[in-house]
Amino acid sequence: NWFVYDGDRIAMSTTKDRVKYRNLSRDPRMTVCIAAELMASDYVSISGSVSISEDDSIWPVTRRIIGRYMPDDNVDGMIERMKTEGRVILWLTPENVVFRS
Repeated sequence: NWFVYDGDRIAMSTTKDRVKYRNLSRDPRMTVCIAAELMASDYVSISGSVSISEDDSIWPVTRRIIGRYMPDDNVDGMIERMKTEGRVILWLTPENVVFRS
């Protein structure tokens, strides 16, 4: 998943029809693993609880997420497509962090 870190929480965009949304709506515990591209043995595992944003406040952070991975001139078109998909933002608040390198 694409993500952005705001200094306190990790934000990820998903849709309401995804299993992860349904699971996190029932039980907000989540663990993510972020691996270094060149060395998959270098990673960080982050566990914590998730809150879900489902209103129009998701679009600025969605723009930041997309901007990490795509050229600026592609972001607006992608946002417009995403607005028809039932998007939400998953906010993971880290409670346990494990680094491995």
